[in-house]
Amino acid sequence: MKCIMKPLWIGWLCFGLSACWAVLPAPEASTPIVTPPLTAQVVTVENITNLAEVLRLASDNAGPIANLMFTPDVQTLLAVYAREGKLRHWKLADGTMTKTLEVHPVGLGGVAFDASGTMLATSAGAEWEEHVRDDVYLGWQVWNAQNGEVIKQGGKYYDSFLTRSLIPDILLKRDGSWALMILTSPAEDQINLKSFFIDGVMIDQTGDEYYDFSRKPEQDDFDVIAFDAQSEFFAAADEAGKVAIYSFRPPDYPRLPEAVIEKPGKELGPRPLALAFDPRRRWLASIRGTELVVWDLQSFGYKRQIAAAVGEMAGITASLAFDPSGNLLGVGTANGWQIWDVNNNKLLIEGKNNVEVYAVTFSSDGRLFAWGDSSGVVHVWGVPDQ
Repeated sequence: MKCIMKPLWIGWLCFGLSACWAVLPAPEASTPIVTPPLTAQVVTVENITNLAEVLRLASDNAGPIANLMFTPDVQTLLAVYAREGKLRHWKLADGTMTKTLEVHPVGLGGVAFDASGTMLATSAGAEWEEHVRDDVYLGWQVWNAQNGEVIKQGGKYYDSFLTRSLIPDILLKRDGSWALMILTSPAEDQINLKSFFIDGVMIDQTGDEYYDFSRKPEQDDFDVIAFDAQSEFFAAADEAGKVAIYSFRPPDYPRLPEAVIEKPGKELGPRPLALAFDPRRRWLASIRGTELVVWDLQSFGYKRQIAAAVGEMAGITASLAFDPSGNLLGVGTANGWQIWDVNNNKLLIEGKNNVEVYAVTFSSDGRLFAWGDSSGVVHVWGVPDQ
């Protein structure tokens, strides 16, 4: 193991040891199914067989849901609707919609919140490439998630190499101070490059954008990125099979990885679709095509804890979310949703609803699990109190 990996290895070890569109009902037709969700128990491996849908949130003809987030107080669920370009606030106590805010149409993989749910970052995403000449589908924005005002935006221009910019993935630092994104040009341009880009959200400062003309086309062409819980590190995966972890210290540009979790393969595999850290930085999860992999970051050589198929058909994106304990992993794919017991490498429960699931999330108290389907319905599940 190279010395550059040791600081991250030692830190993690110490840290770990210390611890077709459907026509749907109108917005007001949200229906509590079992019981108000705030009476639910914490979801665990032992009680997950009692997991049931407790709330269904439907918006009229809303289209696919790109991202979901429970507010830290678990009173509100925030839902971003991709092609409709709206952010909705749902009150969990009774399933009413309290706000509908206009945002630009967004990519299914290009949506992120800060830790408090007060800021929202959006980007066009790779699946909008066919609309590259239409400015409304380009660039990135950071929004005030409470009133819908734009805080900062960029990318709706030709970059320094005279090529249009696409942003397949974007993240916000935990406190919302910095945005980290993948900047890429469309395949039709002669210079088809990808790079990380860093921009200060509340300050007029950018990071040191970096292009490496010496690399081969498949190298470092990262497609998905994910922050750890503290935004101290981020993971990145590319089409060549490489998965690496970088430190995040803006405005410095992350050039050398702290750890290489997976080296590039001999043959190009399916495009990576999702990455996620667990809250303790014990696990790193990935979906590539239809394969789910979870690496043990505290093991020598980063052994695979889970390697399993999560469906028969790969989608254009996927979603991963750990519960607060780091023991449960929610998965959303083109084939439905699943929850895994990571410690025991066991699939606990799954829903095959013949709908794509692009967003899954757990509440901060571990009592609720939500997933959004491709028709625009949010399903909130919990273990009701007996």
